Formats: sequence, C-alpha cells, structure tokens
Amino acid sequence: MNTPMAASQNDDMSALLGRFNFDTLLAGAANLRPEHKALTDLRNGRVEQISFGDFDRRATRLAHSFRGLGLRNGDRILLVGSATSTTIIALIAGLRAGFDVVLAGRHLNAGELGTVARQTGIAALVGEACAGDESSVDNLFSVAALASDVRLVCALGNVEIDGAVTIDPHSPTRDTIPELAPAFGRPSIFTIAANGLAIEHAQQTLVAAALDFAARSRIGAEAPILTTFAPVSFAGLVAGPLASLLSGATLMLHEPFSSKDFLATIEAQPVHLVAPASLVDSFGEAGLLERSRVSIMISVLRCDTIAGAELRTPNIAPHARRSRLVDLYAFSETAAVAEPRGADLVAFAPAYEQHMISMDTLIAIAIRRSPAGDFLEGSAVTSFASP
Repeated sequence: MNTPMAASQNDDMSALLGRFNFDTLLAGAANLRPEHKALTDLRNGRVEQISFGDFDRRATRLAHSFRGLGLRNGDRILLVGSATSTTIIALIAGLRAGFDVVLAGRHLNAGELGTVARQTGIAALVGEACAGDESSVDNLFSVAALASDVRLVCALGNVEIDGAVTIDPHSPTRDTIPELAPAFGRPSIFTIAANGLAIEHAQQTLVAAALDFAARSRIGAEAPILTTFAPVSFAGLVAGPLASLLSGATLMLHEPFSSKDFLATIEAQPVHLVAPASLVDSFGEAGLLERSRVSIMISVLRCDTIAGAELRTPNIAPHARRSRLVDLYAFSETAAVAEPRGADLVAFAPAYEQHMISMDTLIAIAIRRSPAGDFLEGSAVTSFASP
C-alpha cells in the first residue's frame, strides 16, 4: 500500500479543520435545511430526490446495519461505487460506523480490485446490486477469492443475491432510528491512483480542498451541481458530494449516462456542470453553454505534473463565453486545484497564486519551487505532486 506523507497534517489545519468531516457536514446540513433537496438520481428516465434530512437518516440507518455485520471499528471496507446516491450514502455510513473506506470505480476488474484489497487489508466488500444487473456484485465474489482478509460481501439494493448480505439503503421505514454511538479515531478515505495504488486521504484534507474549490468556483445553492463523475476519486469527491454539503446545492447524479436525460436536465433548469475538459468544446458547439442552461462549467483536467497541466489546458472557443468557466486540475489522486477563467477565457496555471482558506491563517494550495521541480503543497494536498 502506498500512503504518502500527508502535507495537510499540521497544527494550523488540525485547529481549523479538525472538526469538519463528511459526518459533521451532513449532520449540519440536515439540521440547517432538512427538507432541501440534497441528492437527485437520474436513472433510466426516472428521477429520485432525497432531502438532506432523509440523506442523514439513510446514512445513519446504513451505519447501524454495517455495525451489525460484525465488522469492528477501524476495519477497512472496499466500496465499489458509481455516480449514484447509493454510493454516497454508503461512503458516509461506512465512515460513521468507524471504518476506513477504500473507494474504487466499477471500471476496475476483479484482478485489480483484488490487488487493492490485499494491499489495504480489506475486511468487507460493498457494491450496489441493481435489478437486471448483478455483475458488479458477481465481480466482488471474484475479488473475495483473491483477498484472504475479506470476511463478507455486502450488496446494496433490494435484490437478494446468494452468498452476499443484502441491505437496501433506500427502504422506507417508520421506525425511529436510534442514535449512533460515535466511532473511535478518525476514519480515512482511500482512492485508487492510475497506477493501481491506494492513496490515503485524511477527511479534513478533502474538506480543505472542497472549501477552496467552492470559494474559487463561487458555487452556490441557487443551481444544482450536475456531475458526470462518480464520487470515487479526489476530484469526484471534492466537486461532487463535498461541494454540495458545503454550498447547499443539490447534487444531481447521472448513472447510467443517457444523452436524452442529460439534455432534458440542462433544458429544465440552469446547472453547475462538472464534466471532462475534453467535452467542453463539444458542449459549446451544441449550444449547451448558454448561461440559461449552464451557469458554471467546471472543466476537469486530469494531470500528473504542474507542467503537464499547463500544456494540456484546452483552448475554449468564443461560443463558451456565455457560461462562467472553471478549470479543475485533478492531480493524480493527490489534489484538485480550481482556477476560474476571466472574460477572455485564457486559462491560468494551477496555483499560480496561493490559495488561502482564511486570510493569513491557512494556505489551501501553493507551489513550492525547487531545483528538482515545482511541487504542490498545503492543507488541501494529500501528498506532494512529483515533478
């Protein structure tokens, strides 16, 4: 397992951000705006909306269920997720139950997931079971055969699968959900880098990155966030569930992707759109970047180095001028750096100036120059980016 030294572990960050994590952010949002829409699932022409209050209740109920499976505080679970509310509820439930959560996308095969499970000492495998598509859970059985520490397979959904524990996070209940005893320690989140290694993130590091992203992008609750990314990567978490929890904006999740549903959603109301940089110009050509459709376009650019990010920044044609454009540089599962473009649409290099969370108090992201190259560092960076 590769767990880089966390640049975020310092006294300033602990004092300012130590009390903020997924659990407390959701609890706070549920208390402040319990009836406000938190999550919207767009799936096969159907729309399901979940309020912040219901989101909080479902996460607590699932956390109780996780603890009832015999897993211990400090165990690690591998959550194979996609762009659905189920993945986000399961993530927060796992953290509330006291587990480290290793996030992985459904594109990884059994061999790749098995390597991750062995590297990280996974105790349980968790995946979503959908009617008519049990392939993701079937894949987990193959992973369990490759990782000797795995004690159980958990299927999330209303489809019973032989050999797996089935829990439906969305099942309606009239029962009062008992208070959940707090977990010991500070559970971590792991994401999988392109080289297959699991990278560990302190929750406050991700929160710092999301605070920086929300401030730089000026994300607000006036429009929902429509994301094409699953919340299983550093950038996917920052520009998805964390941005929603911090801003109060509804998070719209779209899985599986349907161009018809996607266009209908944009036509229905203005959105903050999170999409790969490679698609921005196509969206503009199709006339989708009118401010009446996309208020903020967050263009996600995956990169390994600072120099590489500058070389790969896409040029945006004049048709994109009607929407505000923000480049989100996603650095190899270690950082996500937002840089808004000006009226001339010229891109700025990532962290061309220091990003401050609070005036003269805490640097979120900065560049450290050295003979060996330029490195990202700060409270919103999990590890120093290699030159």
